[in-house]
Parts: sequence; C-alpha cells; structure tokens
Amino acid sequence: MDSLRAKYGKDFRRSIEALTALQDLWGFQTNDCGVVVEDVREDVLAERGSVSASVSLVESSKGYWIYGVSIMTSISGMGYAPSVYGTTGYHSRESALNAAKF
Repeated sequence: MDSLRAKYGKDFRRSIEALTALQDLWGFQTNDCGVVVEDVREDVLAERGSVSASVSLVESSKGYWIYGVSIMTSISGMGYAPSVYGTTGYHSRESALNAAKF
C-alpha cells in the first residue's frame, strides 16, 4: 500500500491505475471510488429506538476481510463502506468484526 502511495503521489485516490493495483492487491472488485461491491454482509450490532450501529463485512478472493460501519441517531449519523483504500485487512471474519467494534 505504501509503495502504491509513493508511486502515484498525492493523486493516489484519483488514479485508475492505482485503483486497479489496489483491487489486485486486496482481491476485491470495486466501483470507481474503491468501494467494494461484492457480497457485503451487514450485521446490526446494536439497535434501540432510532439509534443503531452496524458493521458491513466482506471477504476478498484472497481471504482478507475488511469492514465498514454505520452509526445512526435520531439527529445525525456517520459511516463508511468497505473500501480498498483502507490499510488493514484481517484473516478472519471474527477479527474484522472485533476491530470494527473498537
């Protein structure tokens, strides 16, 4: 990952070549923004009234697990999708889920 950032510089996230290299590195198919588009599974971690927290988990063809999160309240929310621009992959679903909880 660091070598790709060094190669493509500050335009790393705008380069189609860098995106293709990241897809190959991780073993994921993505959209044009690097967001994984295959078999993403969402687990709800907590839900009470209008407040919820969930994690999206996906395994690559190379056996890496990555995650995204979604946190919502009645007046706001935040989240991010599983993406090849992340820097950490996990070797098991359980490890990725535990990391997402922190």
